[in-house]
Amino acid sequence: MNDRTAQLTESFQQHKEHAENTAFKTAGEYMSVEDKLKILEDRGQTDLIEIFKDWKPRTSARKRTGAPLDQRISITITPADKAIMEGEIRAVKATGSTTSLGNIIRSRAMGNLNVQDWVPIADEALRELDEIDSQQNELRKHRKAIEADLENSSDDNEQVALYERELYDIDQKLAKLKAKPEKRSVRLQGRITYQEAESIKWRAYRLGLSTTDYLRIMVFDLKPNGSADSHLSLDARRRFWISILDVAKNSWGNPPGVFQCSQCESYSEEITRLRERIRQLEG
Repeated sequence: MNDRTAQLTESFQQHKEHAENTAFKTAGEYMSVEDKLKILEDRGQTDLIEIFKDWKPRTSARKRTGAPLDQRISITITPADKAIMEGEIRAVKATGSTTSLGNIIRSRAMGNLNVQDWVPIADEALRELDEIDSQQNELRKHRKAIEADLENSSDDNEQVALYERELYDIDQKLAKLKAKPEKRSVRLQGRITYQEAESIKWRAYRLGLSTTDYLRIMVFDLKPNGSADSHLSLDARRRFWISILDVAKNSWGNPPGVFQCSQCESYSEEITRLRERIRQLEG
């Protein structure tokens, strides 16, 4: 074991002992990153422990108001995404049914997500990115060498095509190390219950995502290592993929501290109807 590996191993063990220091709060309870660190240990990638060190997702307190759908959720999307959703609404209305953007957002946000289907994608993405990251200096040197050879092969069209293809492949690999932000200028909003909001927040945190990113994935059925996470930084993507493996192995769990009442929403709707009836009678 070389000095660097020994240092990383020792650092990993120390970090595991203090995993609760990097825990974060949701619904009044704590969620530790211990399981995620164990995933790294099992994969032999202890050098990635730094991406979880002192990491905490952004949180916002939610308050109940007593209304049935008292929590507002929103996502920012591209104009092309909005056009897709509007097309889906027109298709639904063409069948004689009615719906709205808010209804679609709520329905899909609370849909089932089988992370087991994502495990092969996350596993391969982690290995591929680790390989590219460790070889990026060699790739850049090789790129410069190819460019030099390309200048000396300007009269050989077949050789030029081969060099250009090799340059393209190298650029594609190096591009995977960088975030690819999208311009999202359209904001969509919907309303959900308090319990639904806490469930969404919990699942987003379990995957190492913001609630907005989680909602985009659910609403548009996005997959890892693609449009679901291409805008994220290198470390953020790794956290996401490692979290997928964690959830697949250890399950979602339940949002702690949230009282679950399967009938509460129907009770609230009945109360709203009764209030409206009383208002009509008094009028």
